[in-house]
Amino acid sequence: VQLVAADPIPPLTHSRFIVPHLVADLANDEVVLRALAAIAAATPGKHRIILGAYVGFMRFLRRNRHVLEQNFDLALADDDALDKVMDKRDFSELCDDVNLPSPYMYIVEMGKEVPVKFDIPFPVVARPVRWTIEDARAMNVFQPVFVLNDSAEVSELWRKLEHIGYDNDFLIRPFIPATAPDMRYLMLYVNQRGDVTLAACLRLLYVAPGPDMASTPLCFLSETPNPSDLERATEFVKAADYHGFVCFWLMDDTAHGMRLFVDARPCLGAFSFAMARGGVNPMTHLVADIIDGQELPLEQTHDDELVCSLPTWYLMRVVESMKIRHLISRLSQRGHTFNALSYSFDSSLVRDTLTRLYMMGMMRDIEQGKVLTPNTL
Repeated sequence: VQLVAADPIPPLTHSRFIVPHLVADLANDEVVLRALAAIAAATPGKHRIILGAYVGFMRFLRRNRHVLEQNFDLALADDDALDKVMDKRDFSELCDDVNLPSPYMYIVEMGKEVPVKFDIPFPVVARPVRWTIEDARAMNVFQPVFVLNDSAEVSELWRKLEHIGYDNDFLIRPFIPATAPDMRYLMLYVNQRGDVTLAACLRLLYVAPGPDMASTPLCFLSETPNPSDLERATEFVKAADYHGFVCFWLMDDTAHGMRLFVDARPCLGAFSFAMARGGVNPMTHLVADIIDGQELPLEQTHDDELVCSLPTWYLMRVVESMKIRHLISRLSQRGHTFNALSYSFDSSLVRDTLTRLYMMGMMRDIEQGKVLTPNTL
């Protein structure tokens, strides 16, 4: 597995199957394209598939689709279909068209006189319709989800956005209180014929403190997808004419007794390990579709497989729900708990020490109330 990265990742330097390729700037298309071209040149006669989940990476694939398709097999929908998922206004509108339950959205058109109050009571959640890598760097915010408690905080956000020259629209939705057990990821693989062949549901049992309620999930429980959720998500991808991997973020609005489709993102390989522990291998469906041209029957994750990045004993301490604690304890006793940082093919002292130090660092940051994001882990 060839990994293109901007920074050295110490644990990966000891991997037996990952070869890191360090580049100076992941935001520079020419630099990344040169690295990928070198990988292609070094692997003649091979099928090459690009995997990744970061939104900025998906935009890179879109911009350079025609160049990359010369050397790589891409499981990437066309631009119109991607917009239905990545453009949050298009996503909200398509949810309404197919009667997919989603939070109410208020659209703020930047560049005009922007309001500091809305027809939604505070607190509210604000997020951009589009957020480029240039926006992220200018504002030093890579996960742009803002919880605003009053008009003063709204005014301050508008001021910052004006300062960086942001000119896309913003979406405002109600803040829905939810704990980790009320949130799920529903992931689908849609083949090039438009059929869903993989459905995986991961329930979030513990999420580290972060800028967004689901920004840094550290513990998942695989579940069999709810038939109603799967039917609704299938209607969405068919209406969008989408193919490839897509991840829906579901949240239970306990106050109104509804399960909401809060967000969706294209993803190429995200959460593969957790899905595999739940009984399905997403790479099997990807390869069968875009390389072998085969159509596989629908596979779904099954219940009761726990995947976490923290020791079980520590998880039992930080999870507040007694019901979830009992569930973790039961799964641990049955041998259905797996640490995502473990690697059974390398039991060396170096690997064990690095893994323990990594987990200790996460536990220290959680205890100190630090914000954890994928960029700081």
